[in-house]
Order: sequence, then C-alpha cells, then structure tokens
Amino acid sequence: MRFFVALAFACGTSATAVLPLWTAAEAHDILSSESDIQRAGFDIETAPDMADLEARYLLNKRAERAYVYRRNVRIPRDSNDGGLPVARPIDFYGVRLDFIMAEREIEQGDDVTTQWYCKAIRITNKGPMRRLVTALESVAAGTRVSGKPLFRKFMPRRTVQVVELPENLLQFELSITSAPGRG
Repeated sequence: MRFFVALAFACGTSATAVLPLWTAAEAHDILSSESDIQRAGFDIETAPDMADLEARYLLNKRAERAYVYRRNVRIPRDSNDGGLPVARPIDFYGVRLDFIMAEREIEQGDDVTTQWYCKAIRITNKGPMRRLVTALESVAAGTRVSGKPLFRKFMPRRTVQVVELPENLLQFELSITSAPGRG
C-alpha cells in the first residue's frame, strides 16, 4: 500500500514539473516567424552584442595562448683579444636572458692561458603572465645535438631561474609560450 502511495506522489510531481507540449499549429507559427531557420545564420552586423570588445578580447587571448615563440640563441664565446666576451642580455617576448660568464685556465703546451666561457644563463620572466619556457640544445662543439632538453619550466610572472649550461654548448633553441593559470 505504501508503494502505491509513493508511486502516485511521484507521478503527480513529475506531471507538474513537465512543461506542456506545443500544438502543431503553435510550433508552425514559431518556426515561420521573422527569425526562422532560413535566416538563422550568424551575421556580425545583426548580432552586435557578439562583436563587442569582450568577444574580440577572448578570441585574441585564445590565439595568443596557442602561439609558440621560438629563437635560436648563440652562446657567447671567448673573444679574440683574450678579454671578457661581449655577453649582451637578450629580451625575447617578455623573457630576458642574461649570460653568466666564468673564467677557466687551459694548458696549451707549457703555457697556461685563461679562457672565458658561459657557465649559466639567468632566465627572467618580466611579463605580466605565466610562461612556459623551454630550451633545447641544438649545436654543441664538434657535434650536432638534436633536441636534447636543457630546461623546461612554467615560470610565474616576475620570477628568475638560473640554468647551468654544458661547457661545449654553442647554441640552443629557446621557445616561449603563454601559459595562463596560476601566477
């Protein structure tokens, strides 16, 4: 008996929750009104609310997020006059690369000479958003290295990371991608 009472209550509540069906005549009137299916295509002139700045901003934000900026970076080498090599910082898509130079002594026969080499790079995200920074080795002394990973990290805005470099590295490929999210 309790089961039938519960079933009747459930049927009554579901009947009141469902909207009534349109009659065939009312459905035909709705489809044949001014905004019928034949003219239902999206037109930027007839839909100004979709063409405002906010919609364009979201589209630009998605496009910027998907783009990857790549650049080959040459490592500064020892200068010809024996002095400190020119290691100018590189600014690329809101990321700054500073070269940290070091000096080492090399024996050449009976002579000992000093040579400057790039010990590390300091990567600074100066931009207003989080970025994915990837560095791949591309050219090493005497050999061609194809894509050996050197560094890959999500860098929050205004952060600094120091990366040690192999001594024989001549050039690496730097790629930077916007990575919205935390930071």
